[in-house]
Amino acid sequence: MEARSGLSPRAVGVVKSLTPLLLVFVGLALTPAALAQQPTPQPPPFIQPSRPLVSTPAEVQKAGVLQVEYGYDAFFRSRDFSTQQATPLRLRFAASSRLLLDFDFQPVKSQTPRSGARDTGVGDVRVGFQAVAIKGADKHPALAFAYFAKLPAASAEKGLGSGRVDHSVRALLFALGALVYRVNRRFRLDGGMRFGLNPDAPRAGVFVGTTVGAADLFKGRK
Repeated sequence: MEARSGLSPRAVGVVKSLTPLLLVFVGLALTPAALAQQPTPQPPPFIQPSRPLVSTPAEVQKAGVLQVEYGYDAFFRSRDFSTQQATPLRLRFAASSRLLLDFDFQPVKSQTPRSGARDTGVGDVRVGFQAVAIKGADKHPALAFAYFAKLPAASAEKGLGSGRVDHSVRALLFALGALVYRVNRRFRLDGGMRFGLNPDAPRAGVFVGTTVGAADLFKGRK
């Protein structure tokens, strides 16, 4: 038995002709709701504190800002030493919102081996860059990848360095794990503690530092 719609051929034609237009209106009506569900990107801060060899955040500071970091690190009870102290100096320049150039150096490094006298000298130099793959938003953290090359400036004879060039690639997911005090948008203080999670890492460590937005080289640029 053949089923009939009950609509005249003319009415069926009108419905068919209006179907594309109705689909367009439905799509326009749903678009704002769909956009509202998308994660909202977080604007970058003017500066983004980090601590060399301790914690590097996935996000970068405002594009064009050159920030200078200086601090004090102390680590205790490792397989290679009983105490290690350093004063890291770090320069980080945001070439864009997704690319950051990095240079850090330890002007003073002191280490006391498990058996022997303390040795003091300069530390190694690291240069590298960081690329942000996914910017942080309300519903997910940022994801970045970083490459560093360590240049052997520290004395291998004193045990302050390996005496060779080393390369490392890291995936960065979180922000700086420290207490941060915002003095103003160009100046911040931070500090924290670190505990070893494997036998090769120092059992405990403390760090404090300052971060200063030294220059906004893209100021006024649209």
